[in-house]
Amino acid sequence: MVIQIYHEVMKSIEDQNYDSKSSKYSNNLSFRSEVYIFGILFTSLALSIFFSSQKIGWPVWAFLTGNNDAFSDFAGDRFELPNTYFHMTGPDGKPSPVYGVLAPGGVLIGKLYSLFLIPQSLWVFQIVALTSCILTVITISGRRNYHFSILILFSAYPFWFAYFRGNNDIWLFPLLGLAYLQFSKKNYNLFTLFIVSAAAIEPYNILFLVALIPLKKYKYILYSSIYLFIYLLSMAFVGEKNLGRYISLFEYTGKWYNESYVINNSGLLANNSIWGLLKVVTFMFRPNNLTPESFIYHFYTIGTLLSVCVMTIYLARKKLQIEYFFTITSLEILFFAPTSANYKLITFLLSFFIIIYKMNIDLFANKILLALSLALLLPKEFIWFKFTNEPLGATLGTVVNPILEIIIIYAILKINFRKVN
Repeated sequence: MVIQIYHEVMKSIEDQNYDSKSSKYSNNLSFRSEVYIFGILFTSLALSIFFSSQKIGWPVWAFLTGNNDAFSDFAGDRFELPNTYFHMTGPDGKPSPVYGVLAPGGVLIGKLYSLFLIPQSLWVFQIVALTSCILTVITISGRRNYHFSILILFSAYPFWFAYFRGNNDIWLFPLLGLAYLQFSKKNYNLFTLFIVSAAAIEPYNILFLVALIPLKKYKYILYSSIYLFIYLLSMAFVGEKNLGRYISLFEYTGKWYNESYVINNSGLLANNSIWGLLKVVTFMFRPNNLTPESFIYHFYTIGTLLSVCVMTIYLARKKLQIEYFFTITSLEILFFAPTSANYKLITFLLSFFIIIYKMNIDLFANKILLALSLALLLPKEFIWFKFTNEPLGATLGTVVNPILEIIIIYAILKINFRKVN
């Protein structure tokens, strides 16, 4: 993946030697605008670290960088026992069904980690993650802007949240970046392969394949099912080498995850989805019981599926510009996923780079879109809501971010509707 991104960087530098004004992908972001964006992101990041050190709000940085919590997701995904499918071990050091298994892409990544000793595998994660993300933003921003694009990346709160958690979602940044670049070059086969690879880590990312529908590239959607089957079939050659066992464990994990993080409230803190916001509203009327009845969750699930179907049909008919499409799809994933932690914002961070470096920021509508997107990426842990009988509670982002997401989605659809009409 890193080698592929490196080749894309070199090709991008060559492609951007022509007059920027002649290209529809020209970068017209002024130096002053880049300074403003970097300044806002860096200041908010510094304030977040300061507030955390002063124990104001949720101590997010103490959690991310503490001896027991830093790279906690990486430690779980590393697979201490190479002959199992479990991505975490129980208190006794043995695999436990309580912790379940990951999607096929996560399992394969974990098996790669297990080839190294713990210190070495952590270094591999840090070096490859940093390198691939840096090369991705260089490729998108182009030769003239890569210095500030790297500064913007390093001042972005979602990047550091995913990095210090050691979460597999950090790989979505380069994978989706490569997918966007391949789509722009009309290389739909590689676009499909990178999207499927992202979906093998987080299944929601399969929604990006909707971009192929307006172009009537249906054969690549068929290819995607083949690629997904290959990923699933690979589970018969790793871990316990029992595909049926993996499928049953994955099903069990889904039920356990819904019970622990969706129906109950383990995943409420730092949640960016409408489900988290609904729980906060529920608390106003039922302060002693934040857990919704199961029928509410089923109603939400059905409503989410219908909403995604309607949105898919709409996007297919409107033929959104690919930059708008990537942005709205990343927001759709954040908004509808029942649990949407802050490290998942790294997917939208990629869309943010696409907005500032691949779209016409001179347009007033795009300036509004840029401002709203910037507001979504800012840390909001300095305000922390404590709930009765709930140790974690929720942050300001749990309330504000879903609202910002729906406003940005509406703004993009409104901009596109005006263009069509």
